Amino acid sequence: MINWAANDMCQNNHKLQWVKKHIQKCAQCGPVDTMCRYGCVQCNLYYCVKCRQPPVMGDICGGGHEYILSIID
Repeated sequence: MINWAANDMCQNNHKLQWVKKHIQKCAQCGPVDTMCRYGCVQCNLYYCVKCRQPPVMGDICGGGHEYILSIID
């Protein structure tokens, strides 16, 4: 699991922001367009939730939604 506190900045040290569904290449992992949920508006860099996991704030995600337990094999 990625430690969110260590990864809340883009590669140019700007604070990342939660963004609505944004489809483009992840700045960290990929050449393939994917759903990115965190981004740096200044640099126009966006990260998928695999590379920049949402902060854990109890039972609420970064967008203010309640987490739902889902077990995936």
